[in-house]
Amino acid sequence: DGYAAGWLVSSGVHLEDGWVSTPIIQHGGDIPGYAADLWVLPEQGIGFALLSAGSGAHLSETTLATLDRLDLPAPSASPAQPWDAATIPEIVGLYQD
Repeated sequence: DGYAAGWLVSSGVHLEDGWVSTPIIQHGGDIPGYAADLWVLPEQGIGFALLSAGSGAHLSETTLATLDRLDLPAPSASPAQPWDAATIPEIVGLYQD
């Protein structure tokens, strides 16, 4: 899972029935009055865009409902987190750009 040239690249997604392991490439953004999200599922040969005339209206429920209706691999247990929770205190703080 990571970030590549503005695209979020992940190994799957959490849906209502559990973790669905399939590559997902997505990008979203908004400007005042508009929001957009683009999802690509290369193994399924599917891509879709959600466009909204509303500030920050990323249609998350619509996205999850769309993914639930696709022919995706069977849900499974969530993958283990790649980080150790004990290290969180080391990164807590105020960050400024």
